[in-house]
Amino acid sequence: NKLLIKPISEKEFELILSKSNFTCEKFPHVAIGFSGGSDSLALLLLMKDWIKSHDGSLTIIYFNHKLRKESLNELKFAKNLAYKFKFHFKALEWNSKNQKKNSIMQQAREIRYKEIINYCKDKKIISFMTGHHFDDSLETFVMRKKRKFATLGLSSIPETHYKKNLQIIRPLIGIEKKRLIQTCLLKNYKWMDDISNKNSIFERVRIRKELRVLNKKSRILLSN
Repeated sequence: NKLLIKPISEKEFELILSKSNFTCEKFPHVAIGFSGGSDSLALLLLMKDWIKSHDGSLTIIYFNHKLRKESLNELKFAKNLAYKFKFHFKALEWNSKNQKKNSIMQQAREIRYKEIINYCKDKKIISFMTGHHFDDSLETFVMRKKRKFATLGLSSIPETHYKKNLQIIRPLIGIEKKRLIQTCLLKNYKWMDDISNKNSIFERVRIRKELRVLNKKSRILLSN
């Protein structure tokens, strides 16, 4: 029941940030990786109030991998939100024409972070946030377990880590995706769905479906 799913309040989000390793300047300038999906939209809506209460500024970064025809609509969506909220906006893109099909997702991730790190360094931004959540972390753990990683390699997505002096923070990493969706619904904002999230050609999508089936079976057993 959607009514039983608790959205994330501004007070809860403030508490999450205060308990995390997130350190910021007196007047923080934070960049957010925005895809247009419910995850990054929920983060943006929560950060919107937080950044204003801390007299800071926010930059929305949209990275266009040029792999999907929907990218242009997502870019427009991100730009319109930045204009509406009076935030900075930056569109970055993947210009490489030598994409290897067998490792395209890994290439996309590497080039995305490289471009974002360079942009933040240029603009003297020391904090970058993403909308990764608990479901993402669980999927990552299962993927690594299936690949038979050593015990030390069986880590999930960290809440905070650093790449070349850029602080990368995932404040929603301990929260389930359904609560992020409920947060967007409560604030009356629609998001854009990435159809590649349903394409079983990708390992993460296959793992997500497996976990969904297991979760459904667990609920049936508990109800009996």
